[in-house]
Amino acid sequence: TQATEQSDACIRTGGGGANNLNGLTIRNCEFTCPNIYTQAISIYNEDVGDLYQNILIENCWFHDIGRIGVELYGTSTTGYTSKYKYITLRNNKFENTGLLGYGMAISLAGDYVTIENNLIINCGANQAIESSHGFFHRISGNRIIGIGNDNFWAQSLYYVDNVIYSNN
Repeated sequence: TQATEQSDACIRTGGGGANNLNGLTIRNCEFTCPNIYTQAISIYNEDVGDLYQNILIENCWFHDIGRIGVELYGTSTTGYTSKYKYITLRNNKFENTGLLGYGMAISLAGDYVTIENNLIINCGANQAIESSHGFFHRISGNRIIGIGNDNFWAQSLYYVDNVIYSNN
């Protein structure tokens, strides 16, 4: 799948009010958007009370991405309220993300997040995985090669409690 305009993403969902998502699987897909400052997958949830849960992204190849490979965003503006639960990114390959500036392989927020056994090569920004605002994150078995200009911030975790970080 390929995005063709800056406001596009290869897959984009969310917004509009009164939306709940329970069960989304993206498997064995290839994504690219090299000349556009956008995400390959953008899942947006800023509506009060909405919950997106049971999202699985596995065995996909994200390559030559203008900004971010997978982005799940949207948090409450009045204290922490999880908008995402039970998110798994597993056995994916992210290669050459952030080609047009700020970008990374994965950016998300939520509870019960698993990021495991992904291969991340050449992230344009100074981080590969950004995870914020959540509880019970397990980040394990990921291989990260080449981040930004100086190879720092492989993972950026903030406002996250109960993190298991192993074998990366």
